[in-house]
Amino acid sequence: LAEEQQDTALLVGGCHALGQDLFSLGDLIAARRTVERGIALFDPEKHRLRNWPGGQAGEQCYLYAAFALWMLGYPDQALQRDMEALAMAEEFANPVNLINTLAFVALVHVLRREPAAARQRTKATMEMSTQQRNPYFLAWGTVLHGWALAAEDQVEDGIAEIEQGVTAYAATGSQTWLPYLFALQAETYGRAKRVDDGLTVVSEALALADKTEERCWQAELNRVKGELLLTLAPTGRVEAENCFTHALNIARDQHAKSWELRAAMSLVRLWGDQGKRKKARELLAPIYSWFTEGFDTADLTEARAFLDELK
Repeated sequence: LAEEQQDTALLVGGCHALGQDLFSLGDLIAARRTVERGIALFDPEKHRLRNWPGGQAGEQCYLYAAFALWMLGYPDQALQRDMEALAMAEEFANPVNLINTLAFVALVHVLRREPAAARQRTKATMEMSTQQRNPYFLAWGTVLHGWALAAEDQVEDGIAEIEQGVTAYAATGSQTWLPYLFALQAETYGRAKRVDDGLTVVSEALALADKTEERCWQAELNRVKGELLLTLAPTGRVEAENCFTHALNIARDQHAKSWELRAAMSLVRLWGDQGKRKKARELLAPIYSWFTEGFDTADLTEARAFLDELK
């Protein structure tokens, strides 16, 4: 309809809406292509006069580009898109836009496994959400802040915040993003050796993702499930390996190189413990070699260190 009307502001809104759904469905290449089209069309000065969908939707295209770029294996480009969106949000100072942008930037820091940066962004998200009486992003920020605390070894405090945030987020009625918030909750339960609680949460997340078709988190959910099962050794090792392999296959089907690397790391650590060092290196080396950026991120740093151990 926007194309028929030759209305670029509406077309930016359409790119955001379609790109968001493609991302959630796990069609990452199409999602990136769609939101990058929105970015190319977006004129902040002209389209912000329309406010919605041209204004906020333009920034949303940057934010969803960041999510897609991270999953596709471009962690530095993802962060760059986030910084561009944040600069626009801060310049125009719309409170709702700014809260949204801060929350999404925080999530990319979580994906990049940067707890200090995530904690800084989530603190700002929570403060502004409280001021603006925005329960949605207050809950979102609380979950991510809890993950950051746990990642910095404040595990019990982190779990308390995550549980509070997940409950509050579910109370808003939203199901979008909830599978990934569950993944963070399950991962943190694993840090606290609460394996049964973690597996319960993962099962709920997988069932929800299957119901809503929010497939972009399926690889990570299966990997987290495998990590939890691995602690039930020796009985859980076979099932854990199956989960890691399933996660790897999902990531490959979605061209999600970052999820593929993370799943491969879980699998090769298991193989390394079993003495299958050659098999582990043959899996991990080509995945690591594919990457062209992000070598200072935790995932790639750990992969490089593990490959050095396998020489």
